[in-house]
Amino acid sequence: MPTGVDCFVLIIVNGLPEPFVSDKHTTKTVHVFFMETGQDIHIGRIIHQKLREQGRTAAWLAKQIPCTRNNIFKIMRKSHISTDLLLRISKILDYNFFDCFDYRK
Repeated sequence: MPTGVDCFVLIIVNGLPEPFVSDKHTTKTVHVFFMETGQDIHIGRIIHQKLREQGRTAAWLAKQIPCTRNNIFKIMRKSHISTDLLLRISKILDYNFFDCFDYRK
């Protein structure tokens, strides 16, 4: 892949995001999504903004994940995070952060 290309990768196995697939599943369907976003998306800032909109704190989110409050601050400074972590945060905050990566833009 060329350097400097913004991209997003999500692997779906049997309809579930890859981190949530257990050993008990037999792999019948695998979908790999690779999107060049062409966008400067800083997902950590978006998570921080959504926390503020909901009136929630980093300490609250840390308890939900669970992790330390310092780890939440590290996440909010990152422009990219793993899809499994983004999915967990999406569920906790009841907001689909994957919509930020619309490949049609």
